[in-house]
Amino acid sequence: MKKLLIIILITISIFSFSMKFGFSTDQGIWFSEKIENFRIRIGYPYSQFGLIIPSEFLEYGVNIGYLLNNSNSLLEVFFDTSINNFYFKSFVKTSFHAPENYDETTETGRIYVGMTPAYYFTKNIRLDFNFEYSAVYLYYDPGSETGFPSIFNTEDIFRYNIGLLVSYFMEDIRIFLGMSFKYRWIDYLSLPLFNNQLVSFGIEVEANGY
Repeated sequence: MKKLLIIILITISIFSFSMKFGFSTDQGIWFSEKIENFRIRIGYPYSQFGLIIPSEFLEYGVNIGYLLNNSNSLLEVFFDTSINNFYFKSFVKTSFHAPENYDETTETGRIYVGMTPAYYFTKNIRLDFNFEYSAVYLYYDPGSETGFPSIFNTEDIFRYNIGLLVSYFMEDIRIFLGMSFKYRWIDYLSLPLFNNQLVSFGIEVEANGY
């Protein structure tokens, strides 16, 4: 009975506001809503709560999220701005997860730095570019029961991540196609090495509440 009541309350809250419903091959499904300065996203595998603080030229914000499929928690601090058709966002993002091995030193998180510029070619077409770099790794040592940061990780050799996203906007609908990949530079090669190339697509629909 209690679970049913919770489901009913969530359903009422979803349809009481103007919300967006989205699906993509790499991000799963989600509902998202803006309530004044708050941003709420409920979905699988990723859910998020955000707060935006507007100012005259910049918007500052923080996002707190959780990935259900791998039990990762995310904390992101960012600022963004826009001039005419150009949009720019920079961020620092930290991921946390429980140690996978309590017998030896193991990774428990990462700190990323990145930026996301975007440009509207027309009112219907937008191109997003995302660059992300895993700058710091967080470790846990069970012997001393302490955590410590490091810039070294021999297993994560592809530390750079690039994503491109093309969106087409119609009335209350956004259709998007994306591509992302990781890469690393090697001194003796003229071109970088690439890994984990991924092509994705999705749709987001805005529904007006009652």
